[in-house]
This record gives sequence, C-alpha cells and structure tokens, in this order.
Amino acid sequence: MRRAIALATVLTVTLFLVPVALGQAVINKSRERDVMATAFAGLSDGGHLQLVVDANLKGETFDNGAINAFVFVPSASAFTFHTEALAEGEFSFAKDLSTANVTKTMAGDGGFAGTSFNITWTAISGLLKTHTAQHITNEEDNSVFQFNQQARSRFATVSGTADGATCCTFIFNTATIAKSSRHSIQVIRP
Repeated sequence: MRRAIALATVLTVTLFLVPVALGQAVINKSRERDVMATAFAGLSDGGHLQLVVDANLKGETFDNGAINAFVFVPSASAFTFHTEALAEGEFSFAKDLSTANVTKTMAGDGGFAGTSFNITWTAISGLLKTHTAQHITNEEDNSVFQFNQQARSRFATVSGTADGATCCTFIFNTATIAKSSRHSIQVIRP
C-alpha cells in the first residue's frame, strides 16, 4: 500500500512538473543583409568629408538605406552633419564589391540644404572575408543566444565631388566597400 501511494505521488508530481518544464520556449530570430560604403577624405577646398552610406539588401538590390555625411567647410569654418534616407537609384554597387557610387542632393537644413554628393568608390584590394560566431548561455533567465556574421569587404579609393569641391585629395583618403549577412537566434526556455 505504501509503495502504491509513493508510486502514485511520484507519477502525479512527474505528470504535473514535466509539462511545465517542457513548456514552449520563446524564440527570437533576426536576419539582416546590408552593403556599406565608407569614406574619410580631403576636399580640394581644404575641407574634409566623412561619408557612410548603408543600405539593407533584398537580393542584390537595396531595400532602404541612409547616407550619413559629416563635412568640414573651411570657407565657413563650420562642421555640418546630416543623416538622410536614400531614394532608389541614389546608391549603387557592383555585386563583386569592385565599385560603388552615391549620387545624392541632401534636402537637409541649415548648412546642409542642397549639398550634393557624387562619390565613386573603386576597390584597390582583393576580397577580404571574415566570419564571426558567438554562442552565449545565460543561466539567470535560462536562455541561449547565438550570433553569426559573414562579411566581405574591399579597401577602396574614392573620387568625385562634394558640393562642387573635388574629392578626394588628402593623404587620409581611406575608404571601404563591404557587404555583410547577420543571423541571430535567442531561445528562452520556461
């Protein structure tokens, strides 16, 4: 009789606790693909330009993107910074990352209103490939996080015009063209 009660107790506890322990986990997934072109270069008017163009990818064409521009204009002794969305056709890149181009007139405000860019990146290095992987276990909330990124990039030169000034004249003419794919997943167990 005692064995039967003990067995019934074990079965009851097991039947109620196991489903709770095996409840559905919360799963968060994300996948992103993008292409980016960056430049930090001098201008013929003595100013300098820092430009980051970033676009999300759908296939081999961009879905949405933005241009972030920081320009020093010596004639006005002023720095200006502005971020603006890219419209279709304002940013293009070669599938093999050998070239990229941005042609954009910023709507902007203040010192950036009407500033025009026509900048071309030309690769000067072979294709550089990187792969990053992380696996993190958090015992406090019983979660697991995994992150993978694969990237391809090339060093490049930049040329063109920024608001009429010829780009890119100074020694710090550094630029890159890059494409990356990121995937992450987080599992939180009950």
